[in-house]
Amino acid sequence: MSYPISGKNYDKAVEDLKECFGREKMLIKVYVRDLLKLVIENAKDTSKVSFVDLVTSLTSQIRNLAELGVTSDKCAQI
Repeated sequence: MSYPISGKNYDKAVEDLKECFGREKMLIKVYVRDLLKLVIENAKDTSKVSFVDLVTSLTSQIRNLAELGVTSDKCAQI
């Protein structure tokens, strides 16, 4: 959707963007899937990631989940 540039349209534009891109349940599934994939892939002998890259990737995924309100106690179900 397109809105003319003005302060009064800001809230409408933000709401539309949240509807389009802010599907939290889907984002949580994607981040958890990517996190598990990273751990599983690194457990294989054939595709080792450097420690620095692994920590960076894990930190990024965990930070993304935390931003969506997912904490370690909520992940116990996984």
